[in-house]
Amino acid sequence: MKHARKDYDRIQDPAGLIGEDEPVFLLRAKDTVAPKAVRAWADLADAAGASRVIVLAAIAQSERMERWQAENGRKVPDMPEKGEADHGAFYEGQEVEYKGTKHAPDRKGSGWRIFKIQGRVLTVRSMKTFEEWQVDLGHLHE
Repeated sequence: MKHARKDYDRIQDPAGLIGEDEPVFLLRAKDTVAPKAVRAWADLADAAGASRVIVLAAIAQSERMERWQAENGRKVPDMPEKGEADHGAFYEGQEVEYKGTKHAPDRKGSGWRIFKIQGRVLTVRSMKTFEEWQVDLGHLHE
């Protein structure tokens, strides 16, 4: 099971129901947007034809999250400070698909793997041509 945050790697699936390399995303009640996100997931799952049981379970969980927040407080989502986690959602060896930006529109597509991580800079290597280039995480949303 691969978490989006490396500091959540200690949360595992002892029954082995989730694949070792399957990405997962964990929302905590203290996250101010978590109840709304879970409710939105329930709406999408319902529209996709999911079982009413799972949809109602998700809605009930979002309500429990709201009650927890009322009693314990909440905070804006964040990432751990440097050193607390290993680069968030990125890890060496991870296969990535590049969507293309103004910085490198010619590199759009799949077949890229994160080769090395140094601070905020990822060195990405083509699995086809072995070409390498660097991505500064500060430019991902431009």
